[in-house]
Parts: sequence; structure tokens; C-alpha cells
Amino acid sequence: MRITRELNASKLLELIFTYLTDISSLHNYNEILEQLTNMGRALSGADCCTVWVVDTEREKIWTNIAHGVDNLEIPLGTGIVGDVIRTGKKLIINDVYSDARFNPEVDKKTGYTTHSMMVIPMFDNEDNIIGAFQAINHLGSRFEFNQRDMQRLMLASTLTAETLISVQLSQKLQDTKKKETPASIQILGAYGTKLKGFGTSSFLLNEKNIIDAGNLLNTLEEFSTNINTIWLTHSHLDHISDIAYILDNYHGQQTTPLRIAARQETIQALQQHFFNNIIWPDFSQIPLVEGNKTSVEYLPIEFNKRYEIGANEFLEAFATDHTVASCGYIYTKQDRSILITADTGSLNNVIKRLNADKNIKAAVVECSFPSRLEQLAKESKHLTPSLLFNALQSLERNDIKLYINHIKPIYLNEIIGEIEQIDAKFSPEILTDKQIIEF
Repeated sequence: MRITRELNASKLLELIFTYLTDISSLHNYNEILEQLTNMGRALSGADCCTVWVVDTEREKIWTNIAHGVDNLEIPLGTGIVGDVIRTGKKLIINDVYSDARFNPEVDKKTGYTTHSMMVIPMFDNEDNIIGAFQAINHLGSRFEFNQRDMQRLMLASTLTAETLISVQLSQKLQDTKKKETPASIQILGAYGTKLKGFGTSSFLLNEKNIIDAGNLLNTLEEFSTNINTIWLTHSHLDHISDIAYILDNYHGQQTTPLRIAARQETIQALQQHFFNNIIWPDFSQIPLVEGNKTSVEYLPIEFNKRYEIGANEFLEAFATDHTVASCGYIYTKQDRSILITADTGSLNNVIKRLNADKNIKAAVVECSFPSRLEQLAKESKHLTPSLLFNALQSLERNDIKLYINHIKPIYLNEIIGEIEQIDAKFSPEILTDKQIIEF
């Protein structure tokens, strides 16, 4: 839709109303800007229009909303548009090739010949320049713009500025929300063996994913049916026990198979020694109440592979040192990570990961026995306070938040007292059941 300078006021208002009606039905940012450039072209009688946006961090101005050209990016302050953004002054140039600021390279690349140009700076609510609205080549016989064209283009540029402000404010709110809402997990079970009031290892990552299944029923209850995947660290009973009970209690409510993700050796141990129709039914052979899928599916995991478990949420397994095949996990959410060791007699691999990956902000490490039982700890491949803090001496970072779990409840007070005496650097926090931790 194009106009000429001869359009009367009623026709002009009708055209504006038509564009604003179309724009009001759009929700996509680029589609709105594209329609605003169409409006600016129609109002000013220009052959083409472009919306330029300022990127102050990169000291660039860029556009992906332009008639007849691909995406462009130029250094801030260069060219005619850059000069308008620098000075904040509107301008009309009816012979751009006589202006030293004009860069003819775009014309050479596109085969297009620029004759005249209007540029209007756009401001935010604090009078900072956020971009510019550019119109090129009036469609009149002499290609020239005048002040009436400028006045008409101002309407489109004002609406475009408001759109950019809205988008930038929305982005700031999202960024602020991310900063104000740290990533978190919930500790469903924090201890190394069951005792009244103490649950064994389990970590709730999000509604559908948990690490280990030592204490699900006492914490999640019927919400256990929301779980999609249980990521196991190893096959010991205190890490797998509640898989049996949630399948038994909520089988009739399952609508999709429960996926058990683990090392291949762990899966084989479950199949041979647990879900073997002797210790417990083999639910991988039992169909769901509705549908033809089985109640359990197995997923063999790979080391150094990132598994996507939600929107911008990932899980990666790494090898740990225990009496059976075992692993720990690095859980990443919003580009921040927490490392969970589970049972391990060595922290060598853990320290390497913590030193190498600065996105890891916190670590959950085990400490099962007091130092006086060091021989028992070594034989069962667990840690004591002295073994733990000796290993941590090779950690090159001092910005890691340290959490301790898997303490045997009967040694809890003894181990806490020992940690307070030994630790002079990390100030670790002892985890408890149902605790939420941020990272």
C-alpha cells in the first residue's frame, strides 16, 4: 500500500487505521516491526524502510527488518544512520552521494541506487537512543523527501520505538527473574541408611526427574506418579529401594512407563537381582493398565553425554569410585550446575570436573563414617571427614558451595563435630530430608 502527497486527511487516517488494526493482531516481535516498516514506507512515500537497533555492548547497529536487503550490521557511529544515532538529530538528505558519510558499498553489493534518505533517531523512556528508522528514495519523480514526509514517518518511528522499548523491558524482566530465582533441587533423602526420621539418597531435580530412589514415598507420596525418569547412581539398596514401592502402589495410575536410567552394569544388576520375579516382580514385563507399553523401561547411560531433561535443563553422568559400577551426575539449569557424587571412595574425578568447569556452583559429596572408622570407609569405598577434606586440598577453587550427605544417622553428631574441627575453608552444610538447596 503506497500513498502520494496528495492524499487528504481522511484517506491518511484510514491508511493509518488499517495498519494499526493489522499490527494489533500480531504478537511476533519481527512481524510487528516488519509491518511498521511497511507503514512507514506507505506514510512517507519511500521505496524502502529499515529499522536499525543499537547494540551498545558490541558497539554495533544492526537490522534484520529491511526492505530488499538481508541482515546488516555495522560499527556504531559509522555512516549516515550511525551519525544520526550519535547526534540524535533527524535528517533529510536528497543527494546521498554528495554526503561524505554515505557508504556506497551496499549499493554496489545489491545493485540498488540510493538517491535520497530520511533518518529518525528513536529514544527510550530515559531519552537514550535505542535505534533509528530509515526511509530511502522517495517515489516521486525527483526521489526527494520533504518535511511533510518526515512528519508522517515520525508516527511509524514512534510506534517502532515503543515496540523496541517493550521488547527490551521484557528481556530485562526475564534476565532479572533468572538472577533473582536461582536454580534449585530438593533433597528427598539425605542419609546413608534408613532409620526412623531419616531417608536414604534421593534428589528431586524437577517434576519428572530424580536422582536415586531411596526416599520417594515419604516425601512425594502420590506425586511419585509424575516421575518420568529415575537416574540411578548405582545398584545398592539404599539408592533403589523405593522404585519397588512406587511401582507397587501406583501401577494403576501410571499412564506412561517409568524409565530407569543407569549404567549398563546397574541395569543388569536390577534385572538379575531385584526385578527378577523372585525378590520383586519384573515390571518391565508387566503392561500398563491402559495401552500396550510395559510399566518400566531401561535407559543405559553414557558418560560425557548431556541428556536434556527439561527446558534449558541437562544431566551428565561421570564415573565415581565405589564397590560396584557407579556414577555421579552434573545437573545444569539456566547455565548453572551442581555436582552430586553419590557414594565414592575417591574424589579424583570430582576434583577434575570442579576445577575445569566454572559453571558448577555447588557440590554434594558423601561422608559416611567418622574418621576413627577409616579402614571400614576405605574397604566399603566411602569417605570420612579426614579423607574428604584431605582430598579437597587439591580443589583450586574457593567459590564452590559444599553440601554433605550420606552420613550414617548413628554417627551424625560425631561427624558434624569432626567436620567443624577439621574444616577451615569450605564451611559445608549438612543436608537433611526435604531440604531445598540453591546453586
